[in-house]
Amino acid sequence: MDGPSDDQARRRFLATIHVGDVCHGTATEVTRHGVTVTLDGFPTRPLGTVGPLDRSWGRHPAAAVEVGSRITAEVIAVDVDEGRVQLSTAATENPELWAFLASLRRTDILTGAIAAIERFGVFVALDDGPDHPVFPGVGFITFPELSWRRFEAASDVVQVGRRVSCEFLQFDTWNGEARLSLRATQPDPFPAFADDTAVGRTLHGKVTKLVPFGVFVQVADGIEGLVPLRELTGTPVDAPEEVVQVGDEVTVVVTEIDRERRRMTLSRRQTSPEHHVMPNKGSLRSSGLRQREGSVGIELELHSGRPARGRSSRDTLVRGSYQHGETLARALSTLDRHSAGKLGWIDPYGDTLFNEQEAQAALQEVAALAQQCTDEHQKAALLDLAELLEACAATPGSYLWFIGD
Repeated sequence: MDGPSDDQARRRFLATIHVGDVCHGTATEVTRHGVTVTLDGFPTRPLGTVGPLDRSWGRHPAAAVEVGSRITAEVIAVDVDEGRVQLSTAATENPELWAFLASLRRTDILTGAIAAIERFGVFVALDDGPDHPVFPGVGFITFPELSWRRFEAASDVVQVGRRVSCEFLQFDTWNGEARLSLRATQPDPFPAFADDTAVGRTLHGKVTKLVPFGVFVQVADGIEGLVPLRELTGTPVDAPEEVVQVGDEVTVVVTEIDRERRRMTLSRRQTSPEHHVMPNKGSLRSSGLRQREGSVGIELELHSGRPARGRSSRDTLVRGSYQHGETLARALSTLDRHSAGKLGWIDPYGDTLFNEQEAQAALQEVAALAQQCTDEHQKAALLDLAELLEACAATPGSYLWFIGD
């Protein structure tokens, strides 16, 4: 433990370091969580940290650093109280590209040509700025940002070589990319539809996709809603294909419209005349109020950026789910934590953060878990988790926070 003199020396040293400075040091520990660095000028103990998202943009960043390696990195954050300096080696390895990406502001319009279509998104070779050291383009569009309308393949929307104008969303410091949105430059059909559609309205549409937790139904051009599995029919079923198939025409009732998240929840079950309409739980989910079911559970919060602890975390809060605490914990407790993939990382007694890439990986695991689940309450909890994971995976820079008791 540091004595008073050590703490004062550390604070004096950190007071000389500022965001944007270039620091030098030696790697003292290398793990999957990042690199710990002893900074030149303060050999007493390591103060620098290069996080896993701030490493080299090369193909094999882990192989580039080992204990004893000399580190040159740019300071991206300083915490004097915690005695920590957050560093980025990507910034010093690619200074021109870093400076270009750091100069961009949200809603900037960037132009370029489609350079490659991959299974995880679309690369754009930008007209401005330097080339990427690895990828075919500095610009990157995730599939949800290609269009407001559903499509089967990215090639239905864009083709290699096509010229595009996109809105800048965020500087992805992990990959050295400009995250872009093509759909942001196009009219969004959802607001007008929401203005003319009230909860309780009956609609007719076509089933477009089956998922383990329900079905998607297209009710207008570019407008789809989710029918949760429990709302497909009055008789419980294990899989949506027991009731409907892709292409089926169905009648549904609107049970929730979320304008901010562009989501609509539907019910096929409630179109039955003998059905007794249950209270809508959507207002509870979107209220932002934390309501615990018991003393042990897992609450969920989707944040637009890395959340800070305490009251300031509300600045980044997009949506919370607090009504499934115990039930979600029970559903996840059935997993073998050593072989459960990303879901095995979740600590029911502490906090766990997923970034968008981790959320994408966990989304498939939740679908598989929901298929095996026989408890309807646990399925509902997993449905809510799947919705938040999908939103996190589709939102650049977002985080899903698992808050354990």
